[in-house]
Amino acid sequence: PAPATFTPSPYTSGAAGAARAPVDRGATQNAATIVQRWEKSAELTTKQVDIISHLSKLVADRPMPEGLENSTPQSGDVTSHVDMVTPQQFYHWYLSLEEGESQEEAYTSVTDEMKTYRKWCNQLLEHTEAALSYLKEISVAHETVNSKTGALHQACQTLLGQEARLVGLATHIAERLDIFNELERMTRRFNSQALTVVDDTFMPLIARLDECIKFLETNSHYKESPTYLIKFRLLHNRGLTLLKNHIVGTLKTTTTQILTASATQPTGTPLDEDAGSMQYIRFKALGAKLRPLCRELENRASIKEYGALLQDCHAIYFQQRSILLSPRVYATVFEIGKIPDLASMIRAGCSHIIDVCKQEHQLYYDFFERPTPGLRAFLEEFSGMLYETVRPMYLHNKQLDLLCSLVDILRTEILEDKVQAKSKAGLGAFKPIVHRMLQDIQERLIYLAQMYIRDEIFSYTPTRDDVDYPAKLSPTAQANPSEGAPMRPLYSTWFPTLQRTLMCLSKLYLTVDTRIFEGLASEAVESCIDSLVRSSRMVLSNGTATQLDAQLFLVKHLVILQEQIAPFDISFSFTEKRVDFTHMKGAMQKILTGQAQGSLFSFNARNPILTATTPRITDNQLDARKTLDTELKSAVTGFVTNITQKPLEPLLAFLTKANAFLNTQKARATAGSGADTPLWEQTWGKPETIVAMLADLVSALESQLPPLLGRMHLYLPTHPRLLQPLKQAIREALDQLATMLAKHYPAHEAARVRVPHPDHLSLMIDTWWSLADKQPTATSSSSSPPIPSSSSSSSSTSLPSLFPQQPTVTPTPPPAYTPSTTTHPSTDIQQTSIVDPSRPSEPV
Repeated sequence: PAPATFTPSPYTSGAAGAARAPVDRGATQNAATIVQRWEKSAELTTKQVDIISHLSKLVADRPMPEGLENSTPQSGDVTSHVDMVTPQQFYHWYLSLEEGESQEEAYTSVTDEMKTYRKWCNQLLEHTEAALSYLKEISVAHETVNSKTGALHQACQTLLGQEARLVGLATHIAERLDIFNELERMTRRFNSQALTVVDDTFMPLIARLDECIKFLETNSHYKESPTYLIKFRLLHNRGLTLLKNHIVGTLKTTTTQILTASATQPTGTPLDEDAGSMQYIRFKALGAKLRPLCRELENRASIKEYGALLQDCHAIYFQQRSILLSPRVYATVFEIGKIPDLASMIRAGCSHIIDVCKQEHQLYYDFFERPTPGLRAFLEEFSGMLYETVRPMYLHNKQLDLLCSLVDILRTEILEDKVQAKSKAGLGAFKPIVHRMLQDIQERLIYLAQMYIRDEIFSYTPTRDDVDYPAKLSPTAQANPSEGAPMRPLYSTWFPTLQRTLMCLSKLYLTVDTRIFEGLASEAVESCIDSLVRSSRMVLSNGTATQLDAQLFLVKHLVILQEQIAPFDISFSFTEKRVDFTHMKGAMQKILTGQAQGSLFSFNARNPILTATTPRITDNQLDARKTLDTELKSAVTGFVTNITQKPLEPLLAFLTKANAFLNTQKARATAGSGADTPLWEQTWGKPETIVAMLADLVSALESQLPPLLGRMHLYLPTHPRLLQPLKQAIREALDQLATMLAKHYPAHEAARVRVPHPDHLSLMIDTWWSLADKQPTATSSSSSPPIPSSSSSSSSTSLPSLFPQQPTVTPTPPPAYTPSTTTHPSTDIQQTSIVDPSRPSEPV
């Protein structure tokens, strides 16, 4: 077909973004007619249509020819034309027209719908404006009603506040007026004859009076308050007087009835029998009635009037109890004072007073709830009766044993077992009396102990039997148990002052204060040591005693004293203060000769008269234990020297002479003099002379030591370690000899001397001591096993040598004797204490 020119629809040109133009409906219908004709005249098959559609898709994206890029009609240009050459272009144009028509119909329907919505909105706005108008009218009406209601509520609140204030004022006035109105009612109540103290309304009436008085005192500015206060106080005093008269009258009436009932009973009935009698029954019943009244008084005791009334009640109560109790307690204590045994008297008296205190304490709390100092004073009155009764008896007593037992009774049986164990039973008033009695007895003990130490220990004069040693220790002086006679006690052979010292210390140890006991113990031990030293000299006056007996006597008793005071846990030392006047003589001489410094008329510390007449206080430290150790060491040293002097005298003389010779020889050698004859060539220093001297030494030991050990065993049978100083003396002498031989003698000369081995000698001494233990007779010279001794021949000797080069084998000595007892460091003497195992801190 020939090319045709069409005017594009304004809807198709909207792709460029221009505004759409109105649609020409006539042109649209003509185009549709033309298309229908075209479709009928040139109908395409389905396959052709698909091919066209496929080609359209392939060329849809082809670029515009270069010549036509600028010939594209602009958006919104209605005069632009599109050349349609092919049917495809026409078909495309036609489709665009259909799409534009369908879109226009949609827009038209939406427009109609929007118009309908606008109509509905207008109607809704009209209804809303009408509703808002109605709401505004309602709000205005509500505000009007609310303002009127608030005004009404405020008016009601004001009226209620005024009403409450008026009611409170009326109540306050009524309360104040009620206090004043109470005066008339209370006056009528007190004037009534039916009012009694035992009435249930009496104490509430007194409490109401207290309230009224307190109110008027607080509000004294009220009109007529002073007048009403005076009247209320008069009623209050009247009520308290009735209460006091009731309590006093009841107590006095009960006391009178009890005295009348007990007038027929004999005086002096013990209180323990009277505890369940009528007076306690009546007072306990009376306490149940008066206790509520007394409780009210105690609760108001902080008020002056009630406090004074309570004190009056306490006083009348204790007065009536004293009237009933004092005669019986005094009579009972008087009967107890007739007991001959002082210990039983104190036990009975303390038990009686304790019963009185407990019963009166319990009875007091049947009436009252709170304690009072008057109760202690009341109970101390009965305790003082016992104190005044027994005090003269123990102050005039001179028996240490009895006074010590009294201290133990008061401290253990009374204070610990009864008073302190029952501290809440009202025994606080009795405790000071017991302490006072205890202090009095201890003072008496201290005085008697000092007199006993002075008269019976320090100033003791021994009799002939007291110093009859060694006869006093011999077995014949003691009873033989096999013959039926009792064995004498261990301390029967002790010197009397030793027995008395230990007895005195053992009794005072747990009886007096520790510091006081230290002073007494130190004084007693010093006096005992002095007495033993003086008595050891008197032993020599005996016909059968020797110096050895005197030394053994002293060692024996000093060892026993040392053993027996060891368990005492004290220092045995104290500081003694003394007044020194020794300087006064020299000071007075200077004053008389004019050599004194200072003026006699000056009133200051440099006045010579004041200096001369002022005594000096000096401290003297005394230690009895050190004194005992010193004396014991001296006695042991003297004893060992005495028994070893004779056997060791030749050996000691040789050693002294040899040392002097060596010193002289050394001095000559130093001075350049000629050499002297060697020691081993001296007549007295030859080996054969030394061998003979050692043989004499061994012979002397064999003959002299067994009797001496037997005598020592008689004095000290339980102290084998006293042999140690003896062994040490012999060992030192033999060691000195062995040292001299090894140092100053040639080997061949020293080999000729066989020095006895000290361990063998120690073994032999132990053997002799064992034999003395089996045969304790002091005077018999028992045979002893032979000790190895050297012969006069220098080539043959059976004594073991001290030197390691000797072929002779030294026998091993037995183990040292180690008894399970203590050893004193200064004397190395075994100590055995006789102490009661049940009381480890108290020596027997």
